[in-house]
Amino acid sequence: MNADRAGRPPRPPDGADADADSLGRAPGPEPGRLPAAPVPIRAFGAWGAVALAGATAGGALVGRPVALAAPLVVALVAALARRPALLVVAAALAASGLAARADAGMDPPRAGEVVGEVTLVSDPEARWGGVEAVGRLDGRLVLVVAEGTAAQVVRLRLAGERLRVTGRLGPLPDDVDWLRVRHVAGRLVVREAAPGTAASVPWRAANHVRRTLRDGAAGMGDDRRSLFVGLVLGDDRDQTPEMTDDFRGSGLSHLLAVS
Repeated sequence: MNADRAGRPPRPPDGADADADSLGRAPGPEPGRLPAAPVPIRAFGAWGAVALAGATAGGALVGRPVALAAPLVVALVAALARRPALLVVAAALAASGLAARADAGMDPPRAGEVVGEVTLVSDPEARWGGVEAVGRLDGRLVLVVAEGTAAQVVRLRLAGERLRVTGRLGPLPDDVDWLRVRHVAGRLVVREAAPGTAASVPWRAANHVRRTLRDGAAGMGDDRRSLFVGLVLGDDRDQTPEMTDDFRGSGLSHLLAVS
């Protein structure tokens, strides 16, 4: 069939729609009429993104115990029903549950004497005539504080290594709120310390490389060695305040930030 001279589409022959029905096919649109527009899919706009971020932040601040299955179910329903608003609810529930789980181990430990093994999770640093480090004791993070002969033992250890300690466990001081962000729950004052069991294989390998590089830089001098170790290993414990001031004054403080 050809279009007529007016440019109108050809008229289907009689019985064409009936033939389409008999073959199980849906009849096509009538000539000259456009098909119906598809149903629009709901999507997040700018305000939806703001609501999602606000719900996540609010849920984290509230921090109430929520079964992790609940936000998963809500998110699944949101995907199947194409309801983006339910994703806001799912995000709030997930943030609240995860925040509660993260804060669950932050209750101050029971004060008392401790004899056990501590795994260091940070390198020991000199503080006020002693040594401090963050360690894991019985599954909880504590601030390890050592002085005297115990400090000499702790100072030689690196993150990932274990120590046998005798000391007193108690709550954190009031002026170290920054440690709570790292989930440090208590303070362990060490009186006696000795090397503990061997660290795990990855930690042993990493610390072997660290000690090899530090020993190789022993002839550089204190300032150059501390700068080298900071840039290569990220260990800035030996960098003096004078060095930091010199780099700031010369506009090169970004090099220390790398370490």
